[in-house]
Amino acid sequence: MGRQGTDPLTRPADPVEAPVAPAGGRTRRFVLGALPHLSYLVLALYVTARLWVHRDVRLSSVNPTDHEQFLWFLGHAARVVSHLEDPFVSYRLNVPDGANMMANTSVLGLGVPLAPVSLIFGVQTTFVVALTLTLALTASAWYWLFSRHLVASRLAAYVGAGFLGFAPGMVAQAAGHPNLTAQFLVPVLAWRVVKLREGRSLRDGLILGLLITYQVFLNEEVLFMVAMGCALFVGAYALQRRQEVRAQVKPFLAGLAVAAGVAGVLLAYPLWVQFFGPAHYRGLPQGLDKFTTDLASFTGFARRSLAGNAADADKLTLSANEENAFFGWPLVLFVLCALGLLWRRPMVRSLLVVGLFFAGLSLGKTVVFNGHSTGIPGPIRLLEHVPPFDLATATRYTLMVVPVVGILLTLGMDALARWAGAERWKWAVASLAVLAALVPIAPTPLVVRDRPIPAFVTSGAWKAYVDDEHTLVSVPVPRMDRMTGMRWSGVTNLGFKVPRGYFIGPSSATDPTATWIPELRPTSTMLAEVAASGRVPVVTDGDRAAAVADLRYWQGAVVVLAATEYNAQPLLRTVTDLLGPPTWDAAGGVWLWDVRGLH
Repeated sequence: MGRQGTDPLTRPADPVEAPVAPAGGRTRRFVLGALPHLSYLVLALYVTARLWVHRDVRLSSVNPTDHEQFLWFLGHAARVVSHLEDPFVSYRLNVPDGANMMANTSVLGLGVPLAPVSLIFGVQTTFVVALTLTLALTASAWYWLFSRHLVASRLAAYVGAGFLGFAPGMVAQAAGHPNLTAQFLVPVLAWRVVKLREGRSLRDGLILGLLITYQVFLNEEVLFMVAMGCALFVGAYALQRRQEVRAQVKPFLAGLAVAAGVAGVLLAYPLWVQFFGPAHYRGLPQGLDKFTTDLASFTGFARRSLAGNAADADKLTLSANEENAFFGWPLVLFVLCALGLLWRRPMVRSLLVVGLFFAGLSLGKTVVFNGHSTGIPGPIRLLEHVPPFDLATATRYTLMVVPVVGILLTLGMDALARWAGAERWKWAVASLAVLAALVPIAPTPLVVRDRPIPAFVTSGAWKAYVDDEHTLVSVPVPRMDRMTGMRWSGVTNLGFKVPRGYFIGPSSATDPTATWIPELRPTSTMLAEVAASGRVPVVTDGDRAAAVADLRYWQGAVVVLAATEYNAQPLLRTVTDLLGPPTWDAAGGVWLWDVRGLH
């Protein structure tokens, strides 16, 4: 990719002596330069369009619980700004034990800059803004890198970057994970790593260290994979171009040391909190090892693509949110052809090393093909107990295959553009090849569901019952599959505290093993069973005593059951048996049990 005889990662621009353009010419260039970025924003608005409408009540249909979780995380970031609270540990969730925000995907890197949006318009708006901007900015960042440093064809750069911003894996993650759609620093980080070879170790190392620090507050999982990808690429490239890189090793390592030092100083306390602070945990919750990439999914079509559907995608994945491969067989063929045509380039061979490494890790402990175990051990078995590989979800390694595919796609299109030259029939052939590869995986809008929030919460009526020392206890009590109370707290920018919740924490005060479920309490367990089954249990005096003890432990001021809650009637009967008759708030749409007298 570059001039004859060299193959650098960055292609320096040819020096051009041009006269100063008149004002009208500068305006025209500005408009033309902005068009790619505006088009990415329009495409992001198209993908998220259904979430913009009635956003106060709408949730992602595919992954409503993670959507609700991020509403709370965004509310936490807003409260950090408005009340100057600790950003790394919160005691407004899982009262009284709290939750370690550094050890969870609290997206402070998005939530803090967007805190004004949350405080003025609400976290529901912030969520959609964040989702839309992260998709568009990721495509824009790749376009900047491709058009400035990779290829001569602006069209190839535009299409390749568009793929990377809206690849099937990105759109799948958009159903509930703005932390994983926020990949706009990935191309910048890769570029700054390569810049370290140029000899300005202090400046370039400082810049890279600051970027690393910010990426930690977007998503550490992505940072880890980018670091591994860059290390593999640089290593593979250096082995092929020993003479070329020999003089660059010393400044590269010096810049890397500066970057590590800067990031180490800035992140020392946050990372201490994450791994050793309050409510820290070890490992990952049980069950995440099942989230692996089916080998057949690399050529399959995702449900949120033109050629895909839910029935076929379900055969190849455990979660619609984790359709991270699904490139479609036409694009896979295009990339294989690009590999063959450009094979002599060391950069292309280095990209293949990176792609195969992450694709192999994503297959999990045992390779699965088309929904069936092959019995073949996956490469990750060699690394599964090595930190930090033990903290990553296997299928998400595929998210680093996406940039490899995108870069090869861009290089292939650039080669086609050079081949076509000025001949129309060649342009027609090249265009058909690209369209055949990309049209089947073009994104479709996210699917949503409406789930209203009772007026008791949105009107602020809860303030008559809850002060800053006590909690609002929703029925059922918040947990990973029933997020009612946690969502309510989130949309009030954490105006009130809640017991329990959906987050990763230790199994108990003496057992740091990671879990999604806080230490069990009798009343929350009973209500969860009623909510799931609809069966009303026989309530004993022991259950009533346990309910009082649990409410005191949770520092509860009021127990609230929304009339719209699933299995509301069985829950109403159960809580009435536990606490006595409720008060019906017709305006708020909830039943209330005022339990302030317990304290």
